[in-house]
Amino acid sequence: MFTAGCCGRIFCSPAAGHLPGAQASACKPSGTEVNVTVTTAIRRQRALALLEAIAAGDIDHIRALLAPDCCWDIPGFGVYDRETFLASLANTITLTDHRRFHNVIVTAEDNRVAVAVDGEFRFRDGRDYNNRYHYLFEFSGDRIIRGVEYMDTALASNLFRGQQ
Repeated sequence: MFTAGCCGRIFCSPAAGHLPGAQASACKPSGTEVNVTVTTAIRRQRALALLEAIAAGDIDHIRALLAPDCCWDIPGFGVYDRETFLASLANTITLTDHRRFHNVIVTAEDNRVAVAVDGEFRFRDGRDYNNRYHYLFEFSGDRIIRGVEYMDTALASNLFRGQQ
């Protein structure tokens, strides 16, 4: 797994002994970004890191993975800018005490990563929300510039429209 290093945009491997926030060999002493080739493998890892951050409820990590001008498209619900999407996601995280993704299938090509996954969420009031998702992530460099989140929108609408 790769995590953001000292500059927040360089990837350090814990296996290599680098820790998030630590000065990594790929960073300049000032902590500014250096030129790093962003590969399909890195983009794949970043897409999976986003789902891990959602499951962990880590909005700050999610924010770091999204480009400032990111848009998030949920067919049947709308297209959101980064901050609106993050606010909605933060609300969902607040309302749930269990979030998990499993049965992950990933395909990556060029600047796109597609992830099919089953999601399990349990609301604090005891309700379960289990849906199947297909995410299409488009990247600009190492950050997600566009996310498209396909799911059973009727199931989501029945649950979430009553929450807002």
